[in-house]
Amino acid sequence: REWQPTDERSVERLAEALKRLQAGVNGYDVSVFVKPGGLCPFCNMTLALLRRELSAREFSLHEADLLHDEREALKVMVKDQLGERVLTYPVIYIRGARLAGGYEELKALNDSPDGLTRALAAGRTIFEPPSKAALLDALPSKSERPKLLYQAGNKPWLTFQTLLFGNVLRLVALFQVVLLILALALYDSSPKAGAVIMFFVGLDALLFVLSGPSPIEPLGALATFLVWRRRGAVASAIPYKVTFCLYAVGCIANLPCGLSSDDEGSGESSSSCISPNGKGLATTLMINSLILGIFRF
Repeated sequence: REWQPTDERSVERLAEALKRLQAGVNGYDVSVFVKPGGLCPFCNMTLALLRRELSAREFSLHEADLLHDEREALKVMVKDQLGERVLTYPVIYIRGARLAGGYEELKALNDSPDGLTRALAAGRTIFEPPSKAALLDALPSKSERPKLLYQAGNKPWLTFQTLLFGNVLRLVALFQVVLLILALALYDSSPKAGAVIMFFVGLDALLFVLSGPSPIEPLGALATFLVWRRRGAVASAIPYKVTFCLYAVGCIANLPCGLSSDDEGSGESSSSCISPNGKGLATTLMINSLILGIFRF
């Protein structure tokens, strides 16, 4: 599933969320979905109003938190009704029909003569989620181009990124494997060329640590462009930044050693080198990146 197109993975998740909403809406006269945490004042006022009305008239009331997946699914489902507006809390359904707005609209309905009474007496509207195919077509990223100026989790990109997409990381690691294999192949005949390639790997790793897979970091930008449609799940970038920090230190420190090596093939470096064993370092990093690219541990 990790390599399943990201939109298709999203559809599976949103479809399950809509099923949960369907049960909550179709099984009750009034369903109220509120912001989790209990700190939304309009949600609290809505529930208080409905509980007062519940003591004066007979109707079934369903209260539930509107979690992330449910909210995203509803936004896709009612986007034509919302236009450019956002889906605000609380979300209210009366007899299966969504009440446009929230507390203010419910209060206005209740204050109008027999407004809430008529709404509760109306015929039921069946909450029917769209098919998975319709959901897929409705997803905003269905046809979008790769987003390079973007951090996973929809956070600012020009910063110390703490989140990334799993398959972007995988491809960055596999790019590293290719470059390190090339460096190893060149080390015997041209240690300087091998050291320069390793320096690039280290510099790219340093940029990954400081920013993340963004246009600032070449391998990350290329990986994002290539796997955007199958970018995978959002994951924490911190463990990988720690690993790549070690890459950066080793590969950058190896450059003076490689440049001072004998180009005739002896590969001997100055005894004062911080990282004299370039081939050993390249082999170690290549194996680690290969494991990272396959398993994303």
